[in-house]
Amino acid sequence: MLWNASDYDQENPQTTDHNGWFAWDVPEGLWQVRLTKEGFTDAESEWLPVPPVQVDVNLNMTSKFPAQIKTAESFANKVVVRFTRHVLNETVTPESLILTDASGREIPCSITPVSEPGNDDTASLAFTLKPEQKTDLTGASVRLTPAVKSYAGIASEAETFITTAGAEEPQPEFLLGDTNLNDEVSVDDAQLTLNAYVKGMAGRDNGLTELQAKAADINEDGIVSVDDAQWILLYYVKNYLSGVATSWEDILNKTPRT
Repeated sequence: MLWNASDYDQENPQTTDHNGWFAWDVPEGLWQVRLTKEGFTDAESEWLPVPPVQVDVNLNMTSKFPAQIKTAESFANKVVVRFTRHVLNETVTPESLILTDASGREIPCSITPVSEPGNDDTASLAFTLKPEQKTDLTGASVRLTPAVKSYAGIASEAETFITTAGAEEPQPEFLLGDTNLNDEVSVDDAQLTLNAYVKGMAGRDNGLTELQAKAADINEDGIVSVDDAQWILLYYVKNYLSGVATSWEDILNKTPRT
């Protein structure tokens, strides 16, 4: 039975603001709060005794709308896609959210959710798409398929979203080949890079920070490999032991790649 709030100079039902605040000053009794909104499932509280004063009556409403791409920003080596609502992480894969270059060719990539403070690990608002190889992302697009589902399990509608250039965050400076970040290239850097490669091949964390991995990635292919370790060692030998001034370009151009 709908409470006749006008007898108490109040409004019922109320239309909340974007924060969802609501309040009534009700007489003694048992009361229930019910929420409705077009496009969302209804929600209702338990029966609440008054007194005492009831506070923190928080109700969750589930959206019936599919998730859409809100923004897709391209950076030097990644694309960050943000949705209009949370989507299930397990449904976002390279086959369901497809990255293509300016000519429409698919770009093989890995996809990881962007973590949010206080959010669980089942659904996310944003995802990072990182190409497997160094790729020009100018004019890239993201193709959304119905396989991507909202947190409520609602399938997305197919759409293609052209990326826009994102504002690059300032990158910490590092010396290429200086894997241990001690401001010089040495045999220790080659050994550390080789160890990281071995760990990665064994399916383990390679133990490098993001900045160390960039310093170790001599050919900038996004992978720390045995070649990188060999190039670092060769650079060290040429410049520090043999005394022959040698650039990284010289090293890469003269060394056969596997």
